Amino acid sequence: MALRPHIQMDRRLEAGHIRGDSMTRYYKKIKNGYIIAIGTGGGGTKISESSYNEIMAIIQSKPPRIGNTDYRLTKDLTWEEYERDPDPIDEELSAEEALNVLLGGGEPDAEE
Repeated sequence: MALRPHIQMDRRLEAGHIRGDSMTRYYKKIKNGYIIAIGTGGGGTKISESSYNEIMAIIQSKPPRIGNTDYRLTKDLTWEEYERDPDPIDEELSAEEALNVLLGGGEPDAEE
């Protein structure tokens, strides 16, 4: 019975959360050479708080998307430009058209 509290403490330590001691675990996830996520808690590859802050600063300075040109963050912390697929809807729907789509009617027939 005396070991049980220590096991629970170890599990909290692994998860990066200990009450009274604000220890936080930072992580990043990389897929195909690109950073796809960063966060706190369990998951991903553990990183330092300073690495987390550096990545957040870079994310906050992401160049704006222009047309179909967007940017993705490489594992080397550089922005790489790429062409996105065009948006399927290139013009706004009227309120009537949007309601029709939501109600399952699709787009209204074109008036002649």
